[in-house]
Amino acid sequence: MAPRKRRAYPEAPSLQMPDGISFFMDKALGSESQGCVSQHVAKPLQVVMVRRHRLLHGVTMIYADVPGGEELLAWFGKVPTFHDAEIISLSLNRTGTSELKIHGWIMTDAIDPNGYFVLDKHAVVTFSLDGVVDLQLDGFSGQNVIAGLILQRATDRGRSAYYRAPEDGQDIEIELLPCYGLDGFIRAEKVRISFVPGRPVAAR
Repeated sequence: MAPRKRRAYPEAPSLQMPDGISFFMDKALGSESQGCVSQHVAKPLQVVMVRRHRLLHGVTMIYADVPGGEELLAWFGKVPTFHDAEIISLSLNRTGTSELKIHGWIMTDAIDPNGYFVLDKHAVVTFSLDGVVDLQLDGFSGQNVIAGLILQRATDRGRSAYYRAPEDGQDIEIELLPCYGLDGFIRAEKVRISFVPGRPVAAR
């Protein structure tokens, strides 16, 4: 798979959102638009925009409270949003550790000679989850792009009757905001983070 880029279009089609939020068309190398607003959007556009708005406003990320989180913050230089990041794999294990692997980066303000925003600090980030309590996932495709990732203390979703153990306020939740392909949330007792700098081998 060719590495994805974000094109800087001075005249790019966009959707204007409240509070100045805009969604610009993305253009992936070697294909037509594959960003969160495109002719290939798999999720209702309203859902994408509302979820993205939520990501940008009033959500407390807990990277500093998760093993490996501070190292990831040091690598990226800020709290990552994982906007337009690609899910590489998700493995679920009912008795052991489950893993979510994501290719993320930081988008800079610089523009390369071809008119694309320069993406920096590429990394393959692994979220290792122990004691998965609950999950709700939707969609899967050959390419799975998320509008963002929320890492927070688990919220009450009214599903505790299905939990294998009493609800714990220290549980951690990863929410994958919908864009194209896989989205949803996973709630686990423990989460730890590791990463490998650089792009996935298949994307080079």
